[in-house]
Amino acid sequence: MRDKLLSLRDAFKQTISDQNYEYGLTAYRKKDYNTALIFFRKAAISGNIEAQRYLGIMHILALGVEYNPAEAVQWFHRAAQQGETIAQNSLGILYLEGCGVTQDYHEAFKWFQLSAANRLKEAQNQLGVMFEQGFGISQNDAEAVRLYRLSAEQGYTPAQFNLFRMYRYGKGVSQDYSESLRWLRLVADKDDAIAQFLLAEHYLNGIGTTINFEKAAHWYKLASRQGSVKARVKLGLIYDNGLGVKKDHTEALKLYISAAKEGDLEAQYRVAAMFLHGNGTTASISEAVGWYTAAADAGHEDAQHDLAEIYYDGKLVPKDLRNAVKYFEMAASRGLVQAQKKLGTMYFEGIGLLQDFVLAYAWLNIAAKSGDFDCIALRNTVSEKMTQQQVEVAQRIANEYNERINSIYARGESNF
Repeated sequence: MRDKLLSLRDAFKQTISDQNYEYGLTAYRKKDYNTALIFFRKAAISGNIEAQRYLGIMHILALGVEYNPAEAVQWFHRAAQQGETIAQNSLGILYLEGCGVTQDYHEAFKWFQLSAANRLKEAQNQLGVMFEQGFGISQNDAEAVRLYRLSAEQGYTPAQFNLFRMYRYGKGVSQDYSESLRWLRLVADKDDAIAQFLLAEHYLNGIGTTINFEKAAHWYKLASRQGSVKARVKLGLIYDNGLGVKKDHTEALKLYISAAKEGDLEAQYRVAAMFLHGNGTTASISEAVGWYTAAADAGHEDAQHDLAEIYYDGKLVPKDLRNAVKYFEMAASRGLVQAQKKLGTMYFEGIGLLQDFVLAYAWLNIAAKSGDFDCIALRNTVSEKMTQQQVEVAQRIANEYNERINSIYARGESNF
C-alpha cells in the first residue's frame, strides 16, 4: 500500500510539473517571458528537462532575465545529464566558445557526441566542424564528411553547405565539382543568399557544370533581392555585357549605384567608368571623378590608376601632376603594373617630381617582373645612366617595395 501511495504521489508531482511546463511554454510562445520564467522555474526545479532547457535558453538570450551565460550553463547541464539532446548540443556550443564556462574542447566534444548519437542534426554538424578543424581532437576530414552527411541528409542547411565545401575542395573526399554543385543547389533553393551567389558564380565560370549565363543571371537576381551587394555588382556586369540577358547599361548603372552607395569599391569604380563614358547615363566628369575618388581613397587600385591618368592627362580636368603622382603611387604600391610603369617613367623623365634614376629603376624593375617588354627595355635604358652602386641601391629598394606589395596580397587587400 505504501509503495502505491508513493507512486501516486510521484505521478501527481509529475502532473504538476508537466502542467507548469505547459503554462510556461504557452506564455513563452506569447512572448510573455516574465510569466514563462515563473512556470519554467517551478517545472525545472521539479526535474522537467524541457523546462530546464528553456531556462538555459532564456538566460542566454536575456528573455525575461538579464543575460547570464553561467546560469544558462547550469540549467543546460541539468537537462543534458538527463539525456536532453538539445541541451547537450547547447552545452557543447558553450564549452566550444567558452561562454559561461572556461573554453574546453574536450567537454564540447563529449556533449556534441552524446547529442549526435541521438541523431540531432545540429550536433552532427558541430561534431563535423570539430573534426575538420581539429578542435581538441585529431583533425580528420573524412570523419567530418561522414558527420556532415548525416546532418545534411536530415536537411540541415549548414551541413549541406559544409558538404559543398568538402567536395569543392576535395577535403575528406575526392574532389567532385558535380557533387559539390548538387549540395550547393540544395542550399540555394532554401533562399540562402550566399549559396545563390556562389551558384551563380559556378554557372558564370562553368565550375562543375557548363557555362550558362542565363542561370547565372537568375541566381544573381535572387541573391541580389535578398540584399547581397556582391550579387548586385555581378548582375550589373551581366547587364553591362549582355550575358544571358539583353544588354542594358541603364539597368547595369542602377545596380552599380545601389551597391556603390553601400560602400562596394568595385561598384564605385564601375559607376565612375559609366559616368566617364556616358554609358547608361549622360556623361559627367564631376560624377566620374567623385566616384573614382571614393573608390581610390578606399584602396581600389584600378580606380587609383584611372584617376591618376585623368589628372595626368589634363583633358577632362585641369592637369594636376601632384594628384597624378599621389594616385599612381597608391596603385603602384598595391601591385598594379601599369601604375608602376608610369611612375618609373615619371621619375626617369622628371615629370611631376624630381628626376630620380634610382627610383625610376626600382619601379620599372618591379613592373618588369610581369614580363612587360617595354618595362624591361626602359629599365635597361635607365640603368645605362646609373653607376653600379646606384643599380644595387635601386634593386634593394625594389625588393623592399615588393615585400610590401606581397604583404598586401597576403592580407587579401588587393582587388585583383
